[in-house]
Amino acid sequence: MSEHRYLPDTRPYPAEPVKRELLMHAEQAARGGAQGKLAAEALRAQIYGMLSQNFYLNLSVALSMTPSEAAYGTMMAALNDVLQAKTDEEIQWFALPVILVAGCKQAAALTAAAPAPELSACLANYPHTRALSRATWLPQLFTAGQISEINAGQWFKAKQTPKPPQNSPLRCRKTTACRWSKANPSARPSHWATAAAN
Repeated sequence: MSEHRYLPDTRPYPAEPVKRELLMHAEQAARGGAQGKLAAEALRAQIYGMLSQNFYLNLSVALSMTPSEAAYGTMMAALNDVLQAKTDEEIQWFALPVILVAGCKQAAALTAAAPAPELSACLANYPHTRALSRATWLPQLFTAGQISEINAGQWFKAKQTPKPPQNSPLRCRKTTACRWSKANPSARPSHWATAAAN
């Protein structure tokens, strides 16, 4: 029988309740019940408003000051919900890890081009991933570092419009066939394929 070990949560949770609206909603939503549902809706609405205005300093501060693990989880779940496409006009972005297993006897240059036809064919083989085979893939693979540079604001803007801001790594043509704007042909191939589904 295996024994599970967990790292301790070392975040310094505040001893006194922090009186911030986002945190109050998160705490109430974490408790559940009818009031919890209302608080969860209010939390999502506030996060949506912050991302719409591209001003989410309060969200960042609230995440760093959460009074409990449950409240933190509630805030992250609300943020994730806001970043999901809700209408047919919005674009849903997602990242899929790609692991390359290969061997060769000498050094070889690998392309960073995304194997879109192969990905689609592989996804079409399984009922639970078949819908993803119709996604529009970016032509370049991402590195983990490039994925980590995409912030919630850029992700939110990319789902709202097929033309994200110029400085966003997620850039699309009007057809929603998307491309990676900082593509570097000499870059090492990445472990992520990114797609837009609408």
